[in-house]
Amino acid sequence: MTRMAVAGCMALAALGAVAVLDVGSSPAEAAPSASQFAGTYVWGAWPVPITISDGGQITSSYSDASGLNGSISGRVSADGSYSFTESRTLPDYFCERRCNGSGFVHWHLKHQGVMASDLAGNIVATDNRDTSGFVWLRQ
Repeated sequence: MTRMAVAGCMALAALGAVAVLDVGSSPAEAAPSASQFAGTYVWGAWPVPITISDGGQITSSYSDASGLNGSISGRVSADGSYSFTESRTLPDYFCERRCNGSGFVHWHLKHQGVMASDLAGNIVATDNRDTSGFVWLRQ
C-alpha cells in the first residue's frame, strides 16, 4: 500500500512538473522572430557602425569635442521596406550664407526604399534619393 501511495505521489509530481514546464509555451505567446537584417553594419558615407535591432530599429550616432555630430534613426520591416533619417551637424565653410554665425550647418536627409541581404549578409538597398542605392557591409 505504501508503495502504491509513493508511486501515486511521484506520478502526480511528474504531472505537476510537466504542467509547470509547459507554462508560457503556447504559440500565441511565442516571442516574435528577429529581423533578418539584425546586426551591425558599416557604410562608407557614415563614420561609425549602424545597428539594426531584432525588432528592425535602425540606429547610429556620433559626436566629437569640435561639435561635429550625427545620427541615424529609422526602421526596416520584415519585407525589407525601410525608412530612416540621417542627421548631421558639420562645419560650414560658407557660413555667411546659411548658419547665422554659428560656424556649423545642420541637415537632415530622409532615406526610403527596399533592403535585401546578399549572400555575405551585407545589405544592398535602393534609395528614393539616389538611383545607385547603397550597400552596408555586415560587421
